[in-house]
Amino acid sequence: SGQASTEIGTASVSGNIVTLVRTFPAPPQTTTATYTLQGDLLTLEGDTEFDFNLDGTPEDARSRTVLIRR
Repeated sequence: SGQASTEIGTASVSGNIVTLVRTFPAPPQTTTATYTLQGDLLTLEGDTEFDFNLDGTPEDARSRTVLIRR
């Protein structure tokens, strides 16, 4: 929907959990996702927020991202 933003922080992996500790923009926030790697597919799943109705207030959401190796 044309929304873009830059987030800066550090990422770490433990088992099948990816943790992003965001330091920019403020305030700091920690986000986690689970990942699975099966063949050429990397799947990331976790809780997030998204402004579905474009009113400026993000609503709770669940994200599932599938990356396919080329």
